Amino acid sequence: MTTAFIITAATVFSTLSQVSGTPSDSQYFYNADFQNGKVSQVNVLNKDGKYLSNKLSYRYTYDAQDRLIEKQAFLWDNTQHEWREYQVQRYDYASNQMTMTLSRWNKATKSYELAERYEYTRMMDNVVALTKEKFDFTNKTCSKAVNAKKDVAISTEKVLLLSPGNDLA
Repeated sequence: MTTAFIITAATVFSTLSQVSGTPSDSQYFYNADFQNGKVSQVNVLNKDGKYLSNKLSYRYTYDAQDRLIEKQAFLWDNTQHEWREYQVQRYDYASNQMTMTLSRWNKATKSYELAERYEYTRMMDNVVALTKEKFDFTNKTCSKAVNAKKDVAISTEKVLLLSPGNDLA
């Protein structure tokens, strides 16, 4: 059985090519580094008047099959003049499913905390089920279920996505 959803090195490169091809009057500019023919890092620069300044940096990690398994984002700290952890997206692939988790950096604990989880499952041709879970470690405003051990609120949404295919063409 083939994997339903794959984000490959080619997908990352294609996306970069599309956003970096914006007009010269754009506020953002992209500088990419490549390793072994794959995008390994992208720095986003902000056009501030006539100067460019650091804004975001993305670092990409791939598995042996060239599938994206991690995208780590850093924000530029103008005071310290260094990159600071911001968030990380991790991807896990199964035969008919892809799971993406989004974790955000917690300055107090100096670690990533799970914020969102997306699970895409191919149900049949042109039908995909999406399950989205949102985790709230502070406000607990979205609590449909509470994990007392971690004292975390979890909000879950389920969506069925349909693609009409060629029969409407």
